[in-house]
Amino acid sequence: MQRPALSNLLIVAGALLMAWPLLAWTFGVYSQARLAQSFAARRPMAATRRAHRIAVTMSPHTRPHAIYVHMPARIAYEGAHPTSSESGAAWTDPQAFARLRIDRIGLNAMVVEGADLLSLQEGPGHLPETGLPGDYGNCAIAAHRDTWFRRLPELQIGDPIRVEMPNQTYTYTVWKKRVVDPNRTDLLDQGPSPVLTLITCTGPGYPHSRYRLLVFCRLQGSASS
Repeated sequence: MQRPALSNLLIVAGALLMAWPLLAWTFGVYSQARLAQSFAARRPMAATRRAHRIAVTMSPHTRPHAIYVHMPARIAYEGAHPTSSESGAAWTDPQAFARLRIDRIGLNAMVVEGADLLSLQEGPGHLPETGLPGDYGNCAIAAHRDTWFRRLPELQIGDPIRVEMPNQTYTYTVWKKRVVDPNRTDLLDQGPSPVLTLITCTGPGYPHSRYRLLVFCRLQGSASS
């Protein structure tokens, strides 16, 4: 009796594994539609939201311990995210953070605030420890290499990147690309110039990839939305 039960359990487990990509894709499509709707509704409140977010931004000298992968291509920071009372960094919004458009790779996706497992199923995630689009410093956005950023390696120097906030659209151009170890968190430091960094896993090994692809983009201009 034990063998048939074990066989049935293995069959169910195999079916769930096969269905997981479809379930994840369906959840992503649903989340993106919901986020796009909430993003459009936020535009009249943009100035208030932006002022609140800037007020709780971390010090430019604060740095995460590592960019690492845990479970299927999860890109996040090592350790728990600090609370707002500890560092002022944990301002979160269940709605969309921004819209990211990259014509070269056909990407038009809503960006969420945060890079935890659930957030990255909904869309690319803005790393809370980094700056805002258009502001001085480094604004970092991470995503799975097998979903939102699967074509990120195709980007070329000079390609335009648009980040749409509720009240402003920022245009960046690809400046350089680097493949690094996860411990190169110094590359995410807040610098004197507005920079956008796109992050995903790369190299051999799945889901625990050994390297990270970083695409650095320089701010070219902005326009009111």
